Amino acid sequence: MLNTHIMELLIAGNDHRVLSANAEAWSLVNNNIFLPMEHFLSQDSREAFCARLSRGQDGWFPVFFQSAPDHPYLMRIEHPGEGDDASRMIRLVLIQSDQVISEFLLLNAQLSTMEAMLSLSEDVFFEYDPEARTLSLLNTAQSRYTAGVRPFDPFCEELRAQCAEAGLPELETFVAHLENGSPRFLVTIPQNLFNSDPSIPCTMIRGVLTRRRDDRRTVVGVIHPQRARGHEDPAQTYDPLTGLYTKDHITRLAVNRIDQLHAQGTTLAIVDIDYFKHANDAYGHQFGDQVLREAAAIMETTIGNRGIIGRIGGDEFLIVFYRISLEDLRAHLRSIKSLISSAFPDRGPRPDMPITVSIGAASYPGDAACYQDVFTIADYCLYLAKQKGRNRYVHYTTEKHPPLEEIRKIQAGGERNLIYGRDDLPLGDVIVQLQYLIRYGSTPPPLSSVLNEFAFRFQIPLVLLGGGSPIRPLLASGDQRSDGEAVWETVQPYLFQPLSFAQGAFHGMTIFNQIPQLNGDAAPFRDAMLSRDVQAAIFCPFTDRNGHIAVLVLASLHRPVFWNEQHLPYYRLMIDMLAQYVIGE
Repeated sequence: MLNTHIMELLIAGNDHRVLSANAEAWSLVNNNIFLPMEHFLSQDSREAFCARLSRGQDGWFPVFFQSAPDHPYLMRIEHPGEGDDASRMIRLVLIQSDQVISEFLLLNAQLSTMEAMLSLSEDVFFEYDPEARTLSLLNTAQSRYTAGVRPFDPFCEELRAQCAEAGLPELETFVAHLENGSPRFLVTIPQNLFNSDPSIPCTMIRGVLTRRRDDRRTVVGVIHPQRARGHEDPAQTYDPLTGLYTKDHITRLAVNRIDQLHAQGTTLAIVDIDYFKHANDAYGHQFGDQVLREAAAIMETTIGNRGIIGRIGGDEFLIVFYRISLEDLRAHLRSIKSLISSAFPDRGPRPDMPITVSIGAASYPGDAACYQDVFTIADYCLYLAKQKGRNRYVHYTTEKHPPLEEIRKIQAGGERNLIYGRDDLPLGDVIVQLQYLIRYGSTPPPLSSVLNEFAFRFQIPLVLLGGGSPIRPLLASGDQRSDGEAVWETVQPYLFQPLSFAQGAFHGMTIFNQIPQLNGDAAPFRDAMLSRDVQAAIFCPFTDRNGHIAVLVLASLHRPVFWNEQHLPYYRLMIDMLAQYVIGE
């Protein structure tokens, strides 16, 4: 409950003499009802007060009282109606300025709590103001209606257009309850006016008449979708770890909003936590769960009532923004990115780096005409954000990015997404699908696509493929691909040498985990690697389909990586797949 102390005074219209005051206001006028109001104000406030009175200005303005010179108040003058000055009374409303801030924060917290409670029952809250003839709607995440203040008559016409003939009598009963100010009502409309979900056979609307402190009356209530028995329970639509919507549910809501309701200005943003696998491997799964929960909470708080959010993969989230301008979208994405980074400032790929996120976004209908195409474009923009170095957001623009058909070709057989499945696809399945494409596909995919998919799925910073005669670098992939040629020059002298100081070996692979810690006989090798800031590496010589020598190099620059031993068999299988190609002709 709010604890606002609203102070009220009545003054005479002709001489401004204080006539009456409520209990909180008496102390400001020293319990004196014989002096004009100006007498109790400071000099500056007196001039502002008189000016507003003479001009008949409404609105709040700051004033200081002589009895409390260090405490600013906000005053509103409610000007009198018709009549002579002697008979008219002027109503003054006062509130302490510092109390406004505390009450605002409390109201904001209560609003967030109310939205959370409404989301549990899928309800939409409404407040009808009969004087202004407006209807305020709150928490319309799953409904067809947009949150905010709506003119009453157009809203009713919208309801009538959605309603079948059988439900019109009940709908008109609801409208009559609002207009007549019924003390309390309950109306059940035998139709889903909430959205296009077939599991909702009817809509229940409840309301009650309330009186505000300023004597204005409003009607408040809820619009509740009643689901048929046996259909999805709303309580089962939330991810147990993060509390966000599940992948199926957020997808259903997004499809409904774009494909059924055709809600203009809807934007999809796909958020992926960069190097999340590193956080799990380096700090444990409990810390990984903490990152997911904290990131989810940050996104929910930042988005507020501007949209909804769900978890669609292990470390991937989908945000559905309602009608939002490009400027506001950028502000929200920038806030999400910076707040998550500040939450984990030193648990990123290096101890001195934060955990970051990459985001791809696209909008309906400006970028595409259906949900699947908007999602496809947003997913491509996410890929671009990662390709450009992560820790950034990319919003699709036709001036900068390729058209939808070209994006489809890229994702079908281009730079990555050779295989079906989101980014949380098990790595064993990744290898199986790559093997199938290479061994049994009608046309084996390009080597560049295979390497890009491998680097992306296994989160390997740099993948180098060398071959030919003389052997030379042919392809590079991964976030650090731009360093490929320089790294090749550094590692080439050591690729085919017996390196006894290696920290491990697996079926022909030579493994280095902590290159800066090498010493003794390994010092020349260590110094050569560190000259390019190579912190970890794996050398994998093999022969291609024609028996020519080739080599696969996995490396990490600038940040230490401890190669996961459980992934080594997958790397070996990857080399066997590359051996099916002719390399370096």
